[in-house]
Amino acid sequence: MFRQTFLTTTEFGQPGYHMQASPALYPGQAIRARLLAPADNPGTVRVCLYVAFDRADGSLERHHSPAQDLAPGEAAVVTWTAPDGGGRPIVLVGLDVSPAQGGASDRGRLQVDWLTWGGPPRTTFGRPSPDSGDSWKRAWVNATDHYDDWGLWGGNVYRLSQDRGTGLILQGEQSWSDYVVSTVLYPHLADEVGLAANVRGVRRYVALTLRPDGMARLLLRHDDAETVLIEAPLPWRVDHRYSVSLTSCQDGRLEAAASDGDQTVRLEATVGPDQSRGAIGLLLRVGHAQYGAVTIFPIEAEPAASSHAP
Repeated sequence: MFRQTFLTTTEFGQPGYHMQASPALYPGQAIRARLLAPADNPGTVRVCLYVAFDRADGSLERHHSPAQDLAPGEAAVVTWTAPDGGGRPIVLVGLDVSPAQGGASDRGRLQVDWLTWGGPPRTTFGRPSPDSGDSWKRAWVNATDHYDDWGLWGGNVYRLSQDRGTGLILQGEQSWSDYVVSTVLYPHLADEVGLAANVRGVRRYVALTLRPDGMARLLLRHDDAETVLIEAPLPWRVDHRYSVSLTSCQDGRLEAAASDGDQTVRLEATVGPDQSRGAIGLLLRVGHAQYGAVTIFPIEAEPAASSHAP
């Protein structure tokens, strides 16, 4: 039994319409399933959850949870934290069922009452190993004029170009809250670069941005209205790396930090309940910029260790 949570590299390569979507399940989220072994099973069954990551050759790499035995008539809620795939998205979640050690050869049956997951992820979105395919790039919904990962400088991962207006690449879902997201901004010839959180659409988000006027801003965008919540001076330096982070709390509190290596500015503001949750994104207004790997983790948790190149 399995449920598909994202397309594989092979499926993305099929001819036809191009799909824009993010995975349904992420590393660090808690997977829970309520299971029941029917009373007429011939013996105890052994069950474990699994997730799968795809490879460039079309094969799947499975990671399994610890096994749990269920006797005939027994029910249990199985919980497991989805593991990290080194930057690759999870493409499947499922259950493996087998006879318990020393049990009957017939594996029996298993009833699944429900299977669910939730909470903010704990992972780093970056470039995985070369044999991992390109589904990691497709996991970002592209709302820019140009998005790719070539021609990068200084160990950056993402390259965006925007001909007019503001563009974003987005990942995640509207239910995420109470998380910290961070990355490195590398502005080139751009009117504005930034890190977005609480994204509910390409014109509904909060963002920490940098502009050539030498100001770091925490702003709120809602359709055509853009409100600067708070700002502070931070020198604009072309082709320079800025470390940035944005903390989003379910109660509406926002905390942001931006550092150019010499100084750090910290910004705090509060937004309403409608703006206090959502996906994450990288933002660019008119021009070209590059970005490092993007890390996200729940508030009060440690950031995920990156197992791939930054």
